Amino acid sequence: MTKYRLPTYLLLIVLSVLPLDRISAQEPICGFPYANRPVESVVHLSPLGKPTANTKNFYIREDLQAIKPAFESMTFERYDTSRSEVTFFIEQSELTRIGEVTIQNLLTKLKDRMFNSTPNGLYNPAQGFFRNEVELFGEPPDVDGNDSVYVLLLDIQDTYDPEAGGNYVAGYFDPLDQLDPDEDPDQASKNEADILYIDTDPGLSQDFEQTITTAAHELQHLLHFGADPSEDIWVNEGMSEVTAHLFGLQARSFSNFLSNPTRTLTHFDYEAEDVIADYAKVGLWTLYLYAQYGAGLLQQIVQTGGPGGQGVSGLDRAFSQAGNVFLTFDQVFTNWLIANVGHTYLPEGAPEYHYGEFNIPSVEPALTISQFPTIDRGSVIKNYAGSYVRLYDGMISDAVISPPLSNGEDPLLDMNAALLLSDGNEYDIVMKNNVSGTGPDFSKYTRYDNAWMILFNQQEPAETLSGNYTLSIFGSGGQVVETLDYSSGETVNTYLPLEGGTAATVFDLPNLNTQVLQAEVKLFNNKPVSFKLRESLGGVVLDSVRLGKPSQGWISWQPEPVGEGLTQLSLQVTSDSNGVAADSLIPEMNKSFYRQSGDNTEFSQLFVRYPTSRTVEANWKMRLQIAYPDTGSQIKDSYAWRHNPWIMSSEKHGNTISLILVFQDPGDVRVDVFNILGRHVKRIYDSPVTEPNRPFSVLWNGTNKYSKRVSSGMYLFRVQKGMQQEVRKLTIIW
Repeated sequence: MTKYRLPTYLLLIVLSVLPLDRISAQEPICGFPYANRPVESVVHLSPLGKPTANTKNFYIREDLQAIKPAFESMTFERYDTSRSEVTFFIEQSELTRIGEVTIQNLLTKLKDRMFNSTPNGLYNPAQGFFRNEVELFGEPPDVDGNDSVYVLLLDIQDTYDPEAGGNYVAGYFDPLDQLDPDEDPDQASKNEADILYIDTDPGLSQDFEQTITTAAHELQHLLHFGADPSEDIWVNEGMSEVTAHLFGLQARSFSNFLSNPTRTLTHFDYEAEDVIADYAKVGLWTLYLYAQYGAGLLQQIVQTGGPGGQGVSGLDRAFSQAGNVFLTFDQVFTNWLIANVGHTYLPEGAPEYHYGEFNIPSVEPALTISQFPTIDRGSVIKNYAGSYVRLYDGMISDAVISPPLSNGEDPLLDMNAALLLSDGNEYDIVMKNNVSGTGPDFSKYTRYDNAWMILFNQQEPAETLSGNYTLSIFGSGGQVVETLDYSSGETVNTYLPLEGGTAATVFDLPNLNTQVLQAEVKLFNNKPVSFKLRESLGGVVLDSVRLGKPSQGWISWQPEPVGEGLTQLSLQVTSDSNGVAADSLIPEMNKSFYRQSGDNTEFSQLFVRYPTSRTVEANWKMRLQIAYPDTGSQIKDSYAWRHNPWIMSSEKHGNTISLILVFQDPGDVRVDVFNILGRHVKRIYDSPVTEPNRPFSVLWNGTNKYSKRVSSGMYLFRVQKGMQQEVRKLTIIW
């Protein structure tokens, strides 16, 4: 066996489970959580005993997180050898605990998807994912020379607590299994075999479908390792993420990334709480490559190894050798950023900005600008990442952008801007490279239906760089754009099955001339759903749509324009086999309802019963983005509102809250702060405004009228100008 240096990481797929009595949240967090840590000499416990005819001993990691791995010998039953390509083993104690029937059911479904067909997939559905992946990514390494991959079903030793719920490792591939123990006695696991590890506790009890997805995910890691053991993590993980989407398996929602898309494509932050967004990010990137250039490009990327064959340089090499790309990595990256908006807002005549047959959630802008002029000093850009700005209504004349500073010193010199304008039939894309004190030219665009600006940077330093840029948009007119959302905003959800019933949320409209820009719902899976927008809970249907295969997670829908004079709207979702996320709120905030199967039943308020038999009122994860005419005063979508809660005295937020105000005409302006009980805390501004359409800041240092520091909690900011007023909420944490 040829000796080579192995990357020192495990390839894991981790799932999260909530201990609820209905559908629980199961968000896969796949990847390499302990990448590139140096592996010290391994420890082997319990010498191998002599196996019987139907058993085999394997060395299994005692602790997946340990920098110094310890392997313990465990006995497995050789359970299924019906396929020469794969041999299935199960831990002896787990076979006794689970039973023959459950294991047979799992293996029947797993083998059917592995070897017979992937009926819901787009890539050769008449073939199982094992052969599909081998065609795409290459043959297994076969370090033991037996032409078989071992699939081990076992209780993976992780930190999962069945009482508290939380994360568990659903499967992994271990590169140390690829080493020859005679040549690398201090590194090898002593298995020297092609092995996939699949969890049985709680893995099998959670979801057979997720177990199948895990097997496909980890198989890609094994095959990719055989072709290029030094591949960059973000490229490798992207290939594993895309397998579920190509083969019609239970896939992660891309909304985990598109709801906050300002993440560096070429970097993973394994310590971040929202690391799941990184995996959605690279999965979406890889799916775009497949949709644009086909399976041949993915195969070329995996097979492009050797020095300089990894990461950005490896992709550049693969693009040049593929024969159908004709673009550099930077050019494809730019097209991908545009496609994340274009698949929703650009017509089909722009195929390079679409995802083909795949249904992708809409991107959420970092900033929506709907009154002009405006100045934003709080937005962030990172290297090899995009910041999305939506421009709505108004007459725009010019834009000025000052590039951010990385690490507070050096500017991100390669900052670029792309302006997208579309009326649904025709479109324009205006590019401005190396922005420095200027922006794309708006002069010939006086009106538009959809306008987006994407600011992005193409630098590949050793570390991730980021900084705040200043964006000034000049013009006149505009609308108030806001999001109506009665859910708590927490990331932990309870997914409730609809079972033929209807989930409904009633939204109170702030203006009689309100228009709906976008409706959003957080779904449990990709099973069919029907949407309706009604005038009220049981009122006239204004628009409806049925989605045959929506994305899991947040999904958006653009209904037809509604009429004037409405005070309420009800968004309703019906499905036989899907579920909607919900979370608990105080009773007086409840706006959510449920109706059982059949149009003749009545709606009732939504309740969730937890295992403790405690019943709490809850709200669906639904929201409406709306627009209505500007009344002459508006609190801008400034830095404070986009960082709610505001952590006072922190390095990120600082100890002063700045509200950006703008008024279209002169007048006396007052700004007051109230606590959540409605008691007046302090007047922070009381002065006439003499310069219309000029943004200015109102500052508050978190003290009351007696100059004492207020306590942590929610506060209300009321802006008054004449008879007009607006109120915003902000939570402050010391």
